[in-house]
Amino acid sequence: MVNRFNVSWIAITYNCNNKCSWCYSGSNILSSKRILEKGRIGQVLDMISELGIKRTILIGGEPTVYPYLSEILDGHKERKIQTGMVTNGRQLANPVFCEFLKKKGIDSLTVSLQGYNSETHDKATRINGSYEEAITGIREADVKGINVSTNTVITNENSGDLEKILDSLSHTPISSISFNICGPCLTDVQNKKYILNPFSAAKSFERAYLYAKSKGKKIRLVTPIPFCFFDREIREEFKQKKII
Repeated sequence: MVNRFNVSWIAITYNCNNKCSWCYSGSNILSSKRILEKGRIGQVLDMISELGIKRTILIGGEPTVYPYLSEILDGHKERKIQTGMVTNGRQLANPVFCEFLKKKGIDSLTVSLQGYNSETHDKATRINGSYEEAITGIREADVKGINVSTNTVITNENSGDLEKILDSLSHTPISSISFNICGPCLTDVQNKKYILNPFSAAKSFERAYLYAKSKGKKIRLVTPIPFCFFDREIREEFKQKKII
């Protein structure tokens, strides 16, 4: 029996100000764009507190567009629960908003980056200017003293660009870099072009790992995947360093 949890993830909204074709947030199944109702915030946080959870990660959709963000962050502070967030980073470009997150107790942010420049990232998000806002947001959050990392979804369109994505982050204050793999999506039939089979994704990550290692950087793959997909020589290294 599991009697202790360290971290919980809370999907507080399925609304988003990006339109990534492969993302479940755009699904017809979630067309109602459900959110965590204001009246249930206390109930959810009480349950988390009773379980002894010391940290939560707010996810979506896009957590920064959640209408009761202030209330849920206040609830975390009252219960002494540490709080992080996974975000597309666009709202972070506003220094006032970054200061708000800092004061409300957000101590870490994972920013989703889907390309290595405006052209590649904005094509994935289907929002012009989203890349520049995200990069600006990363820098603003760092100025405010918030720890920032990035995550990239490996798709059929960007699997050959992972090294370029790593290079694009070389002049940003990123503490860690992670990747996950795009699987079957819920949006529409067009999303099939983004799906990458796990073996091909593993090989793309393997190349990116070796490249990052040559540059003195550390990256991680957060999608569960069979070790046998990787070359024998680096499997043990992956295990020991918890790379995947």
